[in-house]
This record gives sequence, C-alpha cells and structure tokens, in this order.
Amino acid sequence: MVRKTKKTKKPRKMLRLRDYLLFALAEAGELFEDVAGVGGLVAEGHKQLYGFVPRRYKRSYFLKTVSEMLATGQINKVIKDGQPYFCLTGKGKKGIERDFPIFKIAEKKWDGSWRVVVFDIPEKKKKVRRTLRAKLLELGFGMMQWSVYISPHDIIYDLKEFLDTSGLAEHAFVLESRTLLVKDQKALAMRIWKLDKLNQKYEKLLESVNDSVEKSDIEKKKLYSQYLDILVQDPILPRQLLPKDWMGSKVRTAIKKLLK
Repeated sequence: MVRKTKKTKKPRKMLRLRDYLLFALAEAGELFEDVAGVGGLVAEGHKQLYGFVPRRYKRSYFLKTVSEMLATGQINKVIKDGQPYFCLTGKGKKGIERDFPIFKIAEKKWDGSWRVVVFDIPEKKKKVRRTLRAKLLELGFGMMQWSVYISPHDIIYDLKEFLDTSGLAEHAFVLESRTLLVKDQKALAMRIWKLDKLNQKYEKLLESVNDSVEKSDIEKKKLYSQYLDILVQDPILPRQLLPKDWMGSKVRTAIKKLLK
C-alpha cells in the first residue's frame, strides 16, 4: 500500500526582539568603524539600536531588553570618541549560533555530500514528531517527502548530538551520501526549499533598497528589519544549488552599502 504524501506547513522561524538586536550588532561588528558614520543611526548608544526592530516593540520593552542583555553579557556598552555604542560580545555571538545554527554551519564549503534523515514516528507521539521536524527545519533541512528530510550541510554531528540528548535517536536514521540520483540538483533544491518564492522576496526588497529616492534613517532601519525577516527563512544553500539569478547575496551587499 502506497502511503500518501501529506502536506505540511513549514513553521516560520520568528525573530524575537533580542534576535533583531543581536543581528543588528553582528552586522555592525563587521563594519564598526564605518557604522559610526551612519548619520544619526548610532549617534547614541540606544539610538544605535532602536529602530532596527519592528515598531510593534514599544520603546519601554526595547529598553528593558537592552538592559537584560547588558546584565547577561550578550552585549557591551563602550565609549568611542566620547559617544556610547553597543557591541556584540562572544556570548552574544554564541547566542546567535545556538538559536540560528544554520548561519554557522553554512560557513563551511560544500563537500558535495547530502545528509538524509528518515524517521517513522507513530501518531500517538506526534509531539515528538513535531519537535524533530522543527529542529530539522532550524538546521536548514528541507522536506523531500513525508518523513524524509535532506540537507547539503555538514551537520551530522550537530544532528546526532540533538537526537541523543533529546531521546529521539531511536526514531530517526541519519544517512550521508555523495550520490543523489536526481536529474537536476538545482531543480530539486528549487522545489524542496521553494527558492523561487524566497528569491521573489529578495528581489522585491532589493528594488526598495535600490530606489533612487534618498532614504531617511527610519527607512534604512525598516529595510534592514525586512532583510532579517527574509534571511531567517533562507536555508543558506551552497551556490552550486542556487539559481543563476539568486538575489540573496545582492541584497546583502546592497543592505551593507545602505547602512554605510
């Protein structure tokens, strides 16, 4: 009996206020000397960050979150040329890598291998099944078919650690292979990760960033927030699997230029 493929809605990774702040500082950390020149964006410590987050977060909650992040050592406050700035600490960077491991994993060059996870968890343990699926998506896996997920990233050890510590090892098989018998790997990646829809989002954002109208500081911050919202949906695939017209890298370059 052939088991029907079920449709499942991919849960979206939601950014918390803390995530917006950490990402903003992680980006600024690469251009710390230049960030000071973004007129008004970082004139004062709190103004450096406030506005990089969606307006749904009230200023009082923002100030509370910043205070908590200072207390827990995720960020530091430093003085540069008599002005206060926030900077990301090692602990803050580890927090990003822990909550969004795909960014760290994707730094490695693709070795051409595929990682395949196969599991069969009964309906009575659907909570366990949801937990496993959520983790796989967090690690950048895509659903090839029901209960079969694949990824090009070298993630075996990270996944094994999660399966062992969460007690899910008995429910899943993890395979690694350099051979994936498909006609077109790019077409496969396009289908599994819905890269066409993601690319459309990047393209639309790029049009807004490259708009000839000069942007105000508020508009720049809003565009950066939109960029982060799209970025956390990106599986960060190797370039060998991306379409020729991929907009992800173009948007990143444009965003950096915008914030200079």
